[in-house]
Amino acid sequence: AVGSVAVDETRITKVHTRVDGWIDSVHADFTGKPVVAGQRLLTLYSPDLLNTQEELLLAIRQQTTEATSVVSGMSRDTDALVASARRRLQLWSLTDAEIDDVIRTKTPIVSVPVSSPATGYVLTRNAYKGQRITPDTELYTLADLRRVWILAEVFEADAQYIRLGMLARVTMPYGDHQRTGRRFGCGPRRPDQ
Repeated sequence: AVGSVAVDETRITKVHTRVDGWIDSVHADFTGKPVVAGQRLLTLYSPDLLNTQEELLLAIRQQTTEATSVVSGMSRDTDALVASARRRLQLWSLTDAEIDDVIRTKTPIVSVPVSSPATGYVLTRNAYKGQRITPDTELYTLADLRRVWILAEVFEADAQYIRLGMLARVTMPYGDHQRTGRRFGCGPRRPDQ
């Protein structure tokens, strides 16, 4: 049967941000580039992220001031402001280490790094320096190509000879490379395969 190699659809990752902003720099700058999980793809300037970091620092300064104050009851409100600002930054994908660094240095991160959520190759790139982005903007499509699908075109008359779990031999037209697979499936892939 004639077949084609295709990306395993269960190993595709789309990369988006959770905030509006502008791209400062692009590190994964071409299609086909290999990336690993946690690797920086780009940096982002976001007024919302910057404002929330400044709110966090302001609330922490207020918290420090209230700790030495004789007025009681206000510290719970300030603790809630610190927790709220921290939680917003976490929801916008800042890591705990990045947030702790902002608190330690008392300086907000202006160019926030956006890291790869998965290991794979860049299939599509829609991220360019200076570009305005929103949470709807699909910046990258990544694919883990360590396992791929072979889509075979089997004639209906030959389908009776195929069973789930059969071994298949794959021969590539561009060389003597042969690979015997562990499974041969037809139809939709089950989660246990």
